[in-house]
Amino acid sequence: EDRLHDLITQTEDNLKRKDERLGELAHLEQHVRGKYQTTQTSMVESESKQELDELLYYVLQRVYYRYPDFFRESYNPSTFAQMPVQQALETALKEVLQALSFDFTQELRVTNFRLAQFVDKKMKERYKDEARDLKELNPSFAFMAYETSEPEILDFTAPFQDPAPYVGVKSNFKNVKAFFEKNEKELLRDALEQLTKPNAQTYLDTEKAKLIEWANRFISIEAEGLRQHMLEQAVEQIETERLLLQEESRLAVWKEIYAKLKA
Repeated sequence: EDRLHDLITQTEDNLKRKDERLGELAHLEQHVRGKYQTTQTSMVESESKQELDELLYYVLQRVYYRYPDFFRESYNPSTFAQMPVQQALETALKEVLQALSFDFTQELRVTNFRLAQFVDKKMKERYKDEARDLKELNPSFAFMAYETSEPEILDFTAPFQDPAPYVGVKSNFKNVKAFFEKNEKELLRDALEQLTKPNAQTYLDTEKAKLIEWANRFISIEAEGLRQHMLEQAVEQIETERLLLQEESRLAVWKEIYAKLKA
């Protein structure tokens, strides 16, 4: 209702200087089309990469902070009581690697989700900046907010699928008694940590590259969506005002609608 009232008032004012206003609208449309001919994504891409660096910075530290718990749950006395020693060592190793694997993929899913939120926030900020800039050029502009699409989160490949590179840590195992009563299991725990950590870092580096690629693709899609969103609305509003100035009968119709709304 308020928007319609503003439109009527503005049109009445502009009709008093019709030719001048039509010239302004032509210039405005030319400017808008030029402005939205292409879209720039380099700044958002750079900011997203920086955000990803920060999100991933503590992942390795967090997972290995939980690693002693994974180890304790996997290399437990009941496992060694239920089966032969070699089988128990293989089972425990597989379990601790699976726990690490699951934890890393969960961390990456959370990272991906937060990265999507970051891009969404950046696009909303860009929309506000664009809308403000255009309203400075033409105060009668009114834009619908831009909403990003729901991105598909990456499906991360789990690390440590093959226990073979790590079976050598069992050389730290002498016998069940020494392992559990003399705390020799700490030697195996530390050896396994030292062996898995470099591979975990390599894994994170590989998945980070995939996340950067994912983010750039998402940014590209949304930047193009925002470009079209702003361009279409601005041009449509310019065209509406131009039609009103050229067809004064439309103003009478709008006044009639407004009067009914007020009644």
